[in-house]
Amino acid sequence: MRRIVVLICVSAMIGATGPDLCAGELSGSSIKSPIELNDTVLVTANRFGAPKNSVVWPSRIVSLPKTAGSSQLSEALDGSSGLDIRSYNGYGSIATLSSWGAFNRHMLLLYNGRVVRDYSLGGFNLAEYSADELQRVEIVKGPQSAYYGSDAVGGVVNLIPNFTFGNKLSLSSRVGSNNLREYDLSFARNMGQLGLSGQAGFGSSDNARDNAGSERVLFRSRLDYFSTDNSHALSLAVRYFSDSLGVPGPQPDPLLVPSHGNLESTSLYDHQLNENYSADLQYSRQGFGGETRIDLFWEKRGVDYNSVWSDYFSGADVYGRSLTDKLSSGATVRHQITKESYHAAGGVDWLYGRINSTNLDQSFEFWSASQDQVDLWGSLGWDASYGAKFDLSSRVQMVSGRSVQPSYNIGVLLSGDAPVALRLAYGYAFRLPSLADQFSQSAFVNGNPDLNSETSKSFAATVSYERETSPISTEVSLFLQETDSLIQYSFDAAAFKYRPLNVERFKSRGVDLSVLLKINKFLRTRFETVYQKAEQSVSAGYGLIPAYYVPTLKGKLQFNYERKQLMVTTSLRYTSDRYLTMYDGKDKVLAKVYELDASVSYQFNDRLTLSLTGSDLTDRSRPDQFGFTSEDLDYPSVGRRINGTVVLNLL
Repeated sequence: MRRIVVLICVSAMIGATGPDLCAGELSGSSIKSPIELNDTVLVTANRFGAPKNSVVWPSRIVSLPKTAGSSQLSEALDGSSGLDIRSYNGYGSIATLSSWGAFNRHMLLLYNGRVVRDYSLGGFNLAEYSADELQRVEIVKGPQSAYYGSDAVGGVVNLIPNFTFGNKLSLSSRVGSNNLREYDLSFARNMGQLGLSGQAGFGSSDNARDNAGSERVLFRSRLDYFSTDNSHALSLAVRYFSDSLGVPGPQPDPLLVPSHGNLESTSLYDHQLNENYSADLQYSRQGFGGETRIDLFWEKRGVDYNSVWSDYFSGADVYGRSLTDKLSSGATVRHQITKESYHAAGGVDWLYGRINSTNLDQSFEFWSASQDQVDLWGSLGWDASYGAKFDLSSRVQMVSGRSVQPSYNIGVLLSGDAPVALRLAYGYAFRLPSLADQFSQSAFVNGNPDLNSETSKSFAATVSYERETSPISTEVSLFLQETDSLIQYSFDAAAFKYRPLNVERFKSRGVDLSVLLKINKFLRTRFETVYQKAEQSVSAGYGLIPAYYVPTLKGKLQFNYERKQLMVTTSLRYTSDRYLTMYDGKDKVLAKVYELDASVSYQFNDRLTLSLTGSDLTDRSRPDQFGFTSEDLDYPSVGRRINGTVVLNLL
């Protein structure tokens, strides 16, 4: 019974092992009160679901309570598990993520277990997802290409949306600094074996600089069905997201180029519109000696980018507009068998991606490309009688027109009944060149269809301590990762355009530490930090230099106090110096910063909850968008912000 409840609570593709995963249990064919899933399952570990303490690679679950006072996913994740977030212009603006120094394009994003892929430049934008729509974020570090294929070089970030199987209707409103306004409606309805839930949201903010405002709209809905004998589960989910945001770029020097900025900076005119649609159909069946899951998905993304710049020769204004349509679709079929001390899983993944791009500037440019791939993967695990667990997983990815790309992971977990566990893991992962890397054609860039995959080798040794009766639990990891054949855009003087080449290398090594201390039954504190040395090359034949933007030390200290209806949270984030070698050969150092956040939430009754949140109370305005020449200044973030949130539960 509990297993099918978990499948319904998260999705038909997400399973669980172990008891007490839901706050309640289905009774007959109706539910009188909502059933929520808590934080005891990590689904990104093996494509089927596993308790966090059985995962070989370092992992973390970040809860996202709706009363947190901020819908910014980037704020919730920055510093958690040592993650470093770059958010360019404040609320709603582009936000990217780095783990263990790995670039954003080397992290794979999942939405409820489904791969989210950008077939243009690669990577992902966290701002396309609101913290209000998510229940939690699951993070698995280290290479995961053996389970998920391309892009999972530095780890996997899985966004788990809110889902309630029951009867619910809630309204929330948030107002704050920089004219922040957010409104959200969430609902759920139980109809016997069927459950319907959904959400609608709107948000806007002026942010703190000209042309940095943002406005976004979100709609999503989901229909779930489960059979009376608990052997089948089916869900259909649809999502729509759009935003409109100014893109000011790095701060131009007003004495040099007062209107638009110089060649390296974008102007205060640039503006971007995004529109995303997606649909997911997920089916799960218990039988055939285990569990079978089938997923189908379709996703369409559109980007409308408007810009203006000064012509290099004439100085005249040039207005440009680029229209980009991206389409992704796919299907996965997989089966898992568990028999005594052995468990095996395998499956077939099919992914299709297409991109159409049109540039409307001085010269009309259009290009189109697609990618069709089939992946075969499998995993085998053995739980030895002396407390050791062995895991082996591998994948082969077959893409039309390219060589077969393999990947694999090997891991061992040593614990037994002891509270101390040792994990050793090694993985070989890869990232395929994006379609834009291979085929783009514009006034400034020519693609390169002969690019090789970027490949990575990583090792992690993790020691953890956790005892149910102990007030302290901790985990420390030593990691080493090396990535070869990184893609760099180099200037081709003959064509007078930039062209991508496999010339860069990247290397990082360091320590990842997490400590959770339960001071008493009301107060707990968590300390998370990553100390690392990250290096990269900048061109073929040259040695390694400090990696761009990567802080040597990233950490977060957080206190949580919960007693009756009161919840208080404070956190202090630290980001050490970051380095950058500019285009004119000069080195730039961005000074270290401390950022203090605090929030207080009070639930007056079952209907009403109020919260007040302060972000960056130290007003450090950490720069996350940098000028690349001496003429371009760094653009600071929005700085101190105060937000208030009201949540009203009508059912």
